[in-house]
Amino acid sequence: MSSLFFQLLSVLVLAVLPMSEVRGALPYGILVAKLNPLLVFVLSITGNIFVIYPLLTLLNKIEKFLLEKSDLRFFGGTLEKVVSGYIVFTEKVRRRVKPYVNRYGVVGLTLYTFAPLPFTGAWTATLAAYLLGVERKKAFGSIAFGVVLAGLLILVMIYLGVSIES
Repeated sequence: MSSLFFQLLSVLVLAVLPMSEVRGALPYGILVAKLNPLLVFVLSITGNIFVIYPLLTLLNKIEKFLLEKSDLRFFGGTLEKVVSGYIVFTEKVRRRVKPYVNRYGVVGLTLYTFAPLPFTGAWTATLAAYLLGVERKKAFGSIAFGVVLAGLLILVMIYLGVSIES
């Protein structure tokens, strides 16, 4: 029983981690731990989706904190320079990209999250959505849908025997 618990916990942890997410949790749970595929799918998707909203909230709180403290002279004014550079950068990105985000934002985030490429997934899509100023509810829904699609793709690849090895 404890072995099963630790295997399920491992699947959940892999789903939450930014380097593995659902793309690592599903193969581990099904191919390595030999767990029930439906259980692994649900646990992987749930774990990966779990990080989206808290991460969006945390990023907002960090930005607010930095903006409030940007006038403090930490590290010889380095913090002030970093924060002001961040503000200029994000405002420029948001201004330039806003028309495209308004037009393709939800679909673009879903496709970005779904794409089976390195550094795509819920974590980076959440960061991109935040930087681009996508509304939280829209970001959460589109990224969560992308996670489900990515999970389905990985599940299909597992059952078709697709391998990343040559």
